[in-house]
Amino acid sequence: MGAVVRGSVEAGGWTAGSNVPHIIKLEGLPEGLSQFWLRPDIYTRMEVMIEHSDAFVIFPGGAGTVQELLALMILRQQKDAVMDGKPVIVFNRADDKGQGFWDLLLPLLDATCESGDYVVAESLEQIKKFVDEGVG
Repeated sequence: MGAVVRGSVEAGGWTAGSNVPHIIKLEGLPEGLSQFWLRPDIYTRMEVMIEHSDAFVIFPGGAGTVQELLALMILRQQKDAVMDGKPVIVFNRADDKGQGFWDLLLPLLDATCESGDYVVAESLEQIKKFVDEGVG
């Protein structure tokens, strides 16, 4: 996420983040955050992230990223107002062999989510288009 923050700052953008003390101790904080919310645990961290976000882009990541994506899908399924007008975009970046990072997860999402709960982008240009149009 540090690269995302740096890119936003270099482009004159506003950035915010939320994290918990033990992860900050392991990973540090990216420089240039416009605002930061320290939270005691991962669950309240996700709450503040969801409340303060206009859109969600799910980049390739690990178990924490999957947990956050599933939390967003649960809120969508519950028709929670906190998700109104906030697109969820899964960035399925391909590797050198053409394998998308999320290829194994997407069939599960397709089977458990409603159409329109999220969209899949395969390029940064698609991500920007989806965010600009509020698709997802």
